[in-house]
Amino acid sequence: MGQGNSCNMQAAYVELISRSNTPVPPDEGSGRTLSASPGLDFDLIGVYTGDDESEVIAGTGGTFQGDQPNPSFNIVGPVGAVFFWRFATVGQGTRIEGDTWEITITRTSPSMM
Repeated sequence: MGQGNSCNMQAAYVELISRSNTPVPPDEGSGRTLSASPGLDFDLIGVYTGDDESEVIAGTGGTFQGDQPNPSFNIVGPVGAVFFWRFATVGQGTRIEGDTWEITITRTSPSMM
């Protein structure tokens, strides 16, 4: 294996372990609180939520909720609504976008009580 392949594999591995993973609730799950295992060496978690999957993936249409130090986020929306969400791992001068997951909201948030 050439050195170029080794470097490419190492870069791919670093990106993989740096991505947020293990979503709670799992993909197509239900609830209101989103969380995921942060990637390696994270400083902040970028949060994206919305009802349009393509906008969440692209980070457009007001889906960016901000960078925060905690890998957990309470989503606001009506019970029964389907939302898409993802976290980005931010650290050491890089931003690694995570996978996009789906959630159906099942509980009323404290701000809606």
